[in-house]
Amino acid sequence: MKKYVILLIIYFYSCDINVTPTGNNTQNDNFAIYFLSDTTLTINDIKEIPLNKLKLQKKPWLSEDDIEYYDWSSHCIYLKKSKTLYFPNLIDNFEIPYYLNNKPYIITANNEAIYKGYMISNLYFNSHPPLFPLISETEVCLYPNDIFTTDWPFIFQEDIRNNNKVKNALIESNKFHSGVRVEIDTNYGIELIEKNDTTTIKYQIVIINTDKDNLYIFDPAKAGNLIFNSFNNGPCFKNLDNNILYSANFKSHYVPDSSEYKLDLWYTLVKSGDSIKREIEIDGYPKMPSGDYIFRGSYSTPFMYLDKTKRIKSNGRIWIGSTRTRVWGVVIDENNDYLEAKIFN
Repeated sequence: MKKYVILLIIYFYSCDINVTPTGNNTQNDNFAIYFLSDTTLTINDIKEIPLNKLKLQKKPWLSEDDIEYYDWSSHCIYLKKSKTLYFPNLIDNFEIPYYLNNKPYIITANNEAIYKGYMISNLYFNSHPPLFPLISETEVCLYPNDIFTTDWPFIFQEDIRNNNKVKNALIESNKFHSGVRVEIDTNYGIELIEKNDTTTIKYQIVIINTDKDNLYIFDPAKAGNLIFNSFNNGPCFKNLDNNILYSANFKSHYVPDSSEYKLDLWYTLVKSGDSIKREIEIDGYPKMPSGDYIFRGSYSTPFMYLDKTKRIKSNGRIWIGSTRTRVWGVVIDENNDYLEAKIFN
């Protein structure tokens, strides 16, 4: 058995970005989501069209008045009413209706179009590469009845949803919640343990409550590796020489049912501004050859069976969603027991 330890990891790039907004808007919302006035256009039709050339409908599909708040870390949108009003027939059928498939939407902030997104069926998504932030059955049906989210499927690309214009618009409208921030503990590093043809990875994450609310956090130490890894698949590594991605194999993990979502067994209350540090171990990685890599961790929680009455407690609320760490650079050298760190320019 070979054992390699990554002693230090170097920060590669930050998450929040600025994108100059363009486009038109007819409402006075700080934040809104619009469909196009030409409902026959698909995302493929407009992918190369500048935002300022797209005409939006007069009324938004979703306005800030429809939103209780927006969690910035997970990009979960918490609604005042049932999401069945916005996704008719989707919840029962678990399928994006044909008239919504490939339908583009535009995120606006203070009357400016910021970025494009689209709705897509999972059946179609599997055979077509993603283009922009998307909403599929997963982002709607697996969440409680008052929540949906958007997905950024590009692990190592800057997330265009993290736009400061949108963030500031949400703050101005009092709809902004910062949620949590998750980081890799660089002092602990990452331990790679080779077993036959696979690799087991051990690392530590730090989960910081950056929200103004006290949050119940899905705790790996309480849930255990089996349950925690049912919702998380570990960091993804990208070899910079050949661009090959390395991640843990998806396995048939234990899937809890609704009766086992126990607050005292899986969650820890983390007060606003506080953090917890936890060790994670996950197997199923392929052997990774020596080379320069970037990698990124993620953190996901249970989504289902957590309606509002279960999430809200007298001393805090349950945080749900998915978020990613920053991107880090690292050297893997299988000829040495202890690996040197390398800064990527």
